[in-house]
Amino acid sequence: MDLSSKPIFLPSIAVLLFFACSGFLVRHIEAASGYSNLVYNSCANQTLTDPIESYSQTLSSLLGILTAKSLHSSFFKGSVGDDHAAFFGLFQCRGDLSNANCYNCVSRLPALSKRLCGESLGARVQLSGCYIQYEADGVAENSEPELLYKLCSETEARGSGFEEMRTEAFAAVEMGVKSSGNNGFYQETSGEVNLMAQCQRDLDICECGECVTNAVQVAQEECKSSVSGQIYMASAL
Repeated sequence: MDLSSKPIFLPSIAVLLFFACSGFLVRHIEAASGYSNLVYNSCANQTLTDPIESYSQTLSSLLGILTAKSLHSSFFKGSVGDDHAAFFGLFQCRGDLSNANCYNCVSRLPALSKRLCGESLGARVQLSGCYIQYEADGVAENSEPELLYKLCSETEARGSGFEEMRTEAFAAVEMGVKSSGNNGFYQETSGEVNLMAQCQRDLDICECGECVTNAVQVAQEECKSSVSGQIYMASAL
């Protein structure tokens, strides 16, 4: 195992924020449509240049456990292995997915992470409805930007009223995620703006609220007049 490459820390995704203004689009956008589209992936720089069978078996075991857990839960994290080869991993599904759709989403991720990241000692693969993250024990932690990924529509709003409408909708989702008690998931339609926020399940209400507030600020600064956007943030704490 070659550990000479610069390591990368794969932080948990603390919050995602999706917004779409249907009134300013040619066609209506449903925020919850689909769950299996690839959004982005991140692979650790450290790899197994001479793959060790115990690492491959341990990772395979972890991914199998995560997939099995997704049959009955929308979030799970844990570790598998021993002092010689150990991996930590987690998965999370979007809060509006059924158990069946959560499983269908997560079950795509092991093969996809293998194809995208190969023998990397850590990976994060985000689909539109779920994500998986894992890393080998001992991978050094490097700080990463709070903003993990953003996608802003090239279509911009024309005419008056858009920014006011979006600001009101953002305020509604910030309040809603703090009071929903729904495992960090909140979906809101405010006027013609559809929004969805999802915090990682192990964040408490205050942590989740702070992360959503930060994501809203990023959306306003980065997406400006775009009629839709997706913001993925690491922990805001």
